[in-house]
Amino acid sequence: MSESDSKPTDDLAGTAGLADNQELVLSELKGLVWLEIVELFEGDEAEARNWMTRNRPVLGNVAPEDMLDSRENIDRLRCFIQQIQRGIIP
Repeated sequence: MSESDSKPTDDLAGTAGLADNQELVLSELKGLVWLEIVELFEGDEAEARNWMTRNRPVLGNVAPEDMLDSRENIDRLRCFIQQIQRGIIP
């Protein structure tokens, strides 16, 4: 088998590994966001869950839980949480 014959398989394996890594990063970010939100509500997980499910006009009238689908949206959500923590509510 020549090197060119094995290359597509190697590329596919690399792509699968990249996708797995991205899923791991998203999973870690989701966990971090949850901790930040629970901290925002001083440990009250029920209140934090309630907050996550309600549409927020400043987030484009989207519920925070619906923003956990991409790193970009998670970054936007974390920025919003940090603004609340600092008293800078847009």
